[in-house]
Amino acid sequence: MNAYKYTAFLDEKDRPLTVFEYFKNPRPGSEQEAFNRNLDVIKQHLESLGDKFQEGRDYIFGTLQDVTKYKASVSEERRKHYQQYDGVMAKPEVRERAHEMFKAKIASEPEIKAYLAKKLPSVDFTAAHHTRESRLIVVNINKRAHQEEWNPREYRHTTPDDAVMRGMIDEVYNAQNSIGGKDKLDISFVGSAFNEQEQKVWSDYAKSKGVNAHFFNDMVGEGLDRNQQRAAMFALTDRYKATTYLGHQSGVNEDAQILPRTNVYSLSEYLGQGQVGISRVEARPQLDTVKTSDLGMATGASSMGNFYSLRNSELLTTKGILAAIQIKVNLTAKHSSLEDLMSKLDRKNNPDMTDAQAIDKLFNMILTDAGKMNDGKPSINLSDEVRDDYKRAIGVIVQREKSKEQGLSAEAKQYFANAMKQELTRHDQQDPVGQHEDKLTSHNAGLRPYTLGRNQIDHRRPTENHDDYLKSVFPPD
Repeated sequence: MNAYKYTAFLDEKDRPLTVFEYFKNPRPGSEQEAFNRNLDVIKQHLESLGDKFQEGRDYIFGTLQDVTKYKASVSEERRKHYQQYDGVMAKPEVRERAHEMFKAKIASEPEIKAYLAKKLPSVDFTAAHHTRESRLIVVNINKRAHQEEWNPREYRHTTPDDAVMRGMIDEVYNAQNSIGGKDKLDISFVGSAFNEQEQKVWSDYAKSKGVNAHFFNDMVGEGLDRNQQRAAMFALTDRYKATTYLGHQSGVNEDAQILPRTNVYSLSEYLGQGQVGISRVEARPQLDTVKTSDLGMATGASSMGNFYSLRNSELLTTKGILAAIQIKVNLTAKHSSLEDLMSKLDRKNNPDMTDAQAIDKLFNMILTDAGKMNDGKPSINLSDEVRDDYKRAIGVIVQREKSKEQGLSAEAKQYFANAMKQELTRHDQQDPVGQHEDKLTSHNAGLRPYTLGRNQIDHRRPTENHDDYLKSVFPPD
């Protein structure tokens, strides 16, 4: 929904009529009842745009029977897959109209005005003498309260602790220095709020770098709704020549690329082709950034407003890595927590256990919880490549638990730094298509590039990003 709602900025004739499915009278405690809880979030997104979405014209709610009936009444060429609109924010007219909305909200809504008055000095960006001289790093903080009962979905993409995140952000500054970058790199935070000590830690960090820190991760507590939060972030990012937005894979990052001159980096685990939720994330850099001619030849690429994917398990917390594996193996099983698994592994009383043995044992315990073991042997069908992907991720857990170090390894630091070097390189130093390809090469370093399926490509084909080059050369009569 974070991305879909921007279909409101398409011309009315190009908007879909969307049917949001729900279950009628679901059984209490059932998955259908849980599915219906999404309706409240969907309605919040739709209502956040005021009268831009109208029920009956742009969307309706229906049961499975209703959906089947509606599909039968519409010709196949008029039926659209919802993923067709995943790339809507790459459309220049959508970005321009959304930015105009943000500007209008900033100018007219007292809640946003009051919030920004506390956060930012007044700057007239229409003044002829004004230039944007600095860049901005935005870090999305995703914290979860402690859960009495282990639920992998609550832990998968939580943000590492401050010390680990500082080490990661250090690599952004190291990348800037290594390429001889001269731009000042300010830092900002969105998402979960900091406590007083956490905010002081990051304030001191920014001072040590000689940069400004902007704490916009209190917007929920200040009462700003979803659209007001995006408008406030628009006001912040519009002050900078470029913004690099870092966030662990999450729906809240989906529409960050709508911000001016902003590239988004989605941080996630690496579990090969089968990684949960990764196909739509990977489709964005592979399908939305490069413009192609009618013959399929690249004719250009956008340097800003892009969405990228960094897959490296070390970018997650240790609990996050475990949760990612458990969710992939069996989403609905009752899984053991990290603490329980480490207690069963019991390396303290088994000092001769090698790391390889620990990895195998931990993998088998995870499969047992998931109901994927039969007579002591895995009953899940895994190729050697996929099995190696799982074991590589589990190896990070084993190494961290043994060393009690949670930070990035030297290899992971280098991986992240290389990605940031490509991001921070001036976009006018090489052709945009080549720069985009270099970015993807660094993002996939040491990994198997994610291969989009035929369905994924076909679902996105109606919005392929192409220039009508042949029409400009050979205009129709």
